Amino acid sequence: MFRCRALLFCLPLISGAAMADETFDRVVAAELSRRYEQTVFEAAARSKDAVTRRAAARAAGRLKSAEAVSWLATLVRDEAGPVRRAALFALGQISGESAFLQLRSALSKLESNDLPVALVALGKTKDPRAVAELTERLQHSRNGVRGAAALGLFRLGDISAIPELMAAVKTERNDDARWRHIYGAWRLMRDAKRAGTLRAQDEWITWITPSLGSTRGYEERVFALRAAMQLEGGPAVALTMLKDEDPRLRIEAIHALSAEWTPERGATIVALATDPDPLVRRMVVDHIGKEPKQAVALLRQLEKSLEKSDPLQVDVATALAKAGERPAAIENEETKWRAGVLLGEVPAEGPKTEKGKLAAAEVCAEESVPTERANAVLAALLEDPDLAIRTSAVSSLGKRAARETSAALRGEYADTLARAARRSPGAEFDETRAEVLRAIVELKIAHPWLREALTDPDEPIRAAAREALLGLGETVPPKKPVGFRLLDQDARGLVAAARKLRGTRVILETNRGEIEIMLLPDEAPVHCVNFAELVKKGFYNGLSWHRVVPGFVIQGGCPRGDGWGGPGYVLPDELGTRPYVRGTVGMPKAGNDTGGCQIFITHLPTPHLDGRYTVYGQMLSGFATLDDIRVGDKIKSARLVAP
Repeated sequence: MFRCRALLFCLPLISGAAMADETFDRVVAAELSRRYEQTVFEAAARSKDAVTRRAAARAAGRLKSAEAVSWLATLVRDEAGPVRRAALFALGQISGESAFLQLRSALSKLESNDLPVALVALGKTKDPRAVAELTERLQHSRNGVRGAAALGLFRLGDISAIPELMAAVKTERNDDARWRHIYGAWRLMRDAKRAGTLRAQDEWITWITPSLGSTRGYEERVFALRAAMQLEGGPAVALTMLKDEDPRLRIEAIHALSAEWTPERGATIVALATDPDPLVRRMVVDHIGKEPKQAVALLRQLEKSLEKSDPLQVDVATALAKAGERPAAIENEETKWRAGVLLGEVPAEGPKTEKGKLAAAEVCAEESVPTERANAVLAALLEDPDLAIRTSAVSSLGKRAARETSAALRGEYADTLARAARRSPGAEFDETRAEVLRAIVELKIAHPWLREALTDPDEPIRAAAREALLGLGETVPPKKPVGFRLLDQDARGLVAAARKLRGTRVILETNRGEIEIMLLPDEAPVHCVNFAELVKKGFYNGLSWHRVVPGFVIQGGCPRGDGWGGPGYVLPDELGTRPYVRGTVGMPKAGNDTGGCQIFITHLPTPHLDGRYTVYGQMLSGFATLDDIRVGDKIKSARLVAP
């Protein structure tokens, strides 16, 4: 069923007519080059071709140009549903009062199929007047509209809507709508609790509890547990879930209990320290280490229970050092820098191993490390050939510079950072230069290197340097338009290549089993072409999954295996209306338009990622494999399967 639906969705939207349409090509070229051209986009909005009109609306949302609001308002009434929904999505991305007014005025005239997109977009505007419109539709006759209203309220971020959402949780009978109500309530309650403004009602826990039952869906149970943890009776509920038959819920319960430390919870959780699942052991250590001074006995218990070779020993040793306790052994360089420094024992020699260097690069940001010693260590690490080490050293040096009160010394720090950037050329060190930029901007110094960065080969760095100089009151030359190219193809060539990928699947063979992915070339043509080409070259064969966050994502495809690696170029974001559901494939990034070769796949619906991260694939099968993946597991091979 899903495969057919995905194919039908793609076929009419990338058509031969659109490929031949000059206006369509100009819109896509402008979007990929991150240029808003009013005359081009307005002409596209008047095109007789619905695909071109939809492309203009979507591009306007991706570029977030307020100039587009007026003509987007006309496309909200377009005869083609995909065009209307793209325009509604774009107004939400642009946000602001004018976008809010257009969305609100359109609500009464929209078809029910369009309302969900409009309601989520309305929430993105952050306009408090949207509360009334959204809460009213929590009682709508259509399930999809009620669920979208809940997500719109979450997007809006107004905690006054919590009672309305909880009332909807109590009465909702549709599974799809109910998990969205619970999700919205959980996110808002979490924010209110953090701010100390949550006014919970005693009966709320009883309204949530039915959603924890074993007959309910995975999404609903997880979000119900997270919502329950915001309430007084939540921890007791989570303790019972530690024995749930579904291992995913057991892991979620550990994670939930780890949100807040108590000695009783620590004593309960430490019993899981010998669990064969490394993810469970990691979560146990993270929880016990939250309050090390109160958990010394538990940390000693962990220290004895873990194998000496277990990498978690470093974390246990560091937690003990935070409590003022000496670990049983301080043997390797990483432990010497992380735990030893906390005990006032800064190593006399610079680190030699990779883990030792990373630890030193991070620790030298702390005030407890004498300035002269920290700067000497960091200066050496700035020359290291490893991207992660060099970038971490830049980050620490920037933190030390930001604490410096002397203008002269801040200037010297800026000079050192600029030298590090000049010695880190090319795509291999784009993260290093980006970190230098952030550090110098934090110092509020119009350093000459910022002007050098205006010609950096990395577009996000050029854009950030321009913004920084303008923010400091400096004049900058007009921005020169540069056309986007990938794999030696321009925008037209990339869209043509994407069209050939419709219906194409990617099979990731892992050591846990296979994951089957349907590419979505209409949603993200550049990302799909890039992914397909890398798969053809065997790029992913043998790479690992370097990040696993239970109940959230698995992430892999990094050539370095630590999340710092890329293909040597960056991709522009391709945001759209497709939401993140279970098994959605998205592109990790370090900022806007910084995607590359890595992938993440969601365990659960993640509405907070919608409209923020590019979606370029959807899993069709292999969900048990998705749940079983752990850090260090391998992508044995990746292959394309034609329709």
